[in-house]
Amino acid sequence: MATVHVIDDDQGIRLLVRDVLRDAGFEVATSATVHEAIAAIEDSEPDLLVLDLSLPDSDLLQRVVDTAADSCVLVLSGSVKLEERAADLGADASLAKPFDLDDLLRVVTRLVEDRHLHRGTGPAA
Repeated sequence: MATVHVIDDDQGIRLLVRDVLRDAGFEVATSATVHEAIAAIEDSEPDLLVLDLSLPDSDLLQRVVDTAADSCVLVLSGSVKLEERAADLGADASLAKPFDLDDLLRVVTRLVEDRHLHRGTGPAA
């Protein structure tokens, strides 16, 4: 089963993304802050990070990405500079808020499947 870690300080978005991905068969963990995420990821690196660029401690986002160096990264943001900031982090994909849930699921599935193909591991969700 593919694993996803959702990092967003907005509880509504965090739980919505978690529920949509769990319903699709993914194993999902969540964090509200970068500090929480780093601690969790050090214990178990996910297949995919879904992270918000507008976290209060967003200056540490690069640490999350570096900690989960083998994970794919999907950036979510309402920022007009989304593409630029996502590229700076080395993100594999980005979605602008508000996003369509079908688009979210499609991007997450593609990223996880691509990761498994490149690593030669089992099927995604």
